Amino acid sequence: MEKSIKAIVFKVDDKRRVIYANYAGLKIIIPESGFRWAHKREISENRNYWSYVKRPSTVVGVGDIISVNIKTKRLRPSWD
Repeated sequence: MEKSIKAIVFKVDDKRRVIYANYAGLKIIIPESGFRWAHKREISENRNYWSYVKRPSTVVGVGDIISVNIKTKRLRPSWD
């Protein structure tokens, strides 16, 4: 089951290529494979090709609201 939620970015780490976000107290870690396809939106009639993003700070910043797909059957605390 995949669920889409809105989360707030609280840290961007270019060195580790990771985005940290928060959703209702749940800390979300987004690795490079989860954002490397992203790019600046540009509306044009011409076809554009972008290389993969290497630095997450080029696509998001602290305080940004992002859409995150949770890819798990059930979220539960680690002590279960």
